[in-house]
Order: sequence, then C-alpha cells, then structure tokens
Amino acid sequence: MRRFLCFLFALPLLFAAVVAGAADRASSDVPGSGAAAPVLGERISIPALKTLEGKTITAADLKGKVVIIEYWASWCPFCQKQLPYFEKLHRAHAGDGLVIIGLNIEKEEAKARGFADSRKLTFPVVMTTPAIDQTLRRPRGLPVTYVIGRDGRLLRIETGEMFEEDVADLGDLVGPAKK
Repeated sequence: MRRFLCFLFALPLLFAAVVAGAADRASSDVPGSGAAAPVLGERISIPALKTLEGKTITAADLKGKVVIIEYWASWCPFCQKQLPYFEKLHRAHAGDGLVIIGLNIEKEEAKARGFADSRKLTFPVVMTTPAIDQTLRRPRGLPVTYVIGRDGRLLRIETGEMFEEDVADLGDLVGPAKK
C-alpha cells in the first residue's frame, strides 16, 4: 500500500517533468527565446545588418531580391568547405537580383574578418545580432542556409553541409529580376 501511495504521489511530478521537458525542446531552437524555427512560406523581415566593412544592409536593400543567409563560423569544417561554393554562386548571380549574406556567429569579429579575407569572400559578411537571431531563430548546428524569395517569404532551409552542385542549384531560384 505504501508503495502504491508513493507511486500516486510521484505520478503528477513525473507528468509535470515530461511536459516541461517537451516544452523546453519545442522552444529550444533559439536558446532563451522560446521561439520555434521559421516555417516555409513565412514572411521574413530582415532587420538592419552591419557588414564587417561598416556598411548597413536594410530591408529596402533586399526588397524584390532573392536573399540567401548562411549561418557560419570559421571553426566549422562544413562551413569552411561550402562558403567557397556560395562565393561562386554570388559571383555568378549578384547582378541577377541575388544577395548572399554570410552571418557569422563568433564572438570575435576579427576571426570572422580573417576567415572572410583569407577566402576572398566578396558577399557581405555580418556578425549575428539578437535581432537577426530572433527573426531566423538562431540554429543550434552549423551551417544553416535560409533562402528568402523575392516576395520576402522563406523558400528553403538547409541544415548541414551542402554539396557544390546543391549550392549551384540555388541559382535557379533567382530567375529574371522584376523591373
């Protein structure tokens, strides 16, 4: 009988712990934000971003363009491998209405700058901010690629390494620019 009473007492506690754990997992896409990851088709409003060169990218600069945002870090081996593919895509389609933004998550801007310079990245590189992390719900792993269409809606999210041909295929999303 005593064992049964202990079980009855422990059952609500166990239930509460399971529910709390599930809620924590559901909201852990952004540490501390409580926000779930964006969904395909969702309208994404990119906040102003400052590049490593000191220029500001605004929502107006991105309007009507296909925007690829790549979360990366210099210590990430998959990022190291695929960033040159994004550079190649940028060079091929920058005049067609494609904007690629490298979003670095490191705490030290000098590391991001050194890596970008050593790889001769010509697309804008920015450091992550709470505002962009809230918008895109900062991922836990790297790299993560967000593709936003000309209409401002999320077209794709790619998590993990992309092969060169997969990155090149993103150029098909650009299509002709509207005048």
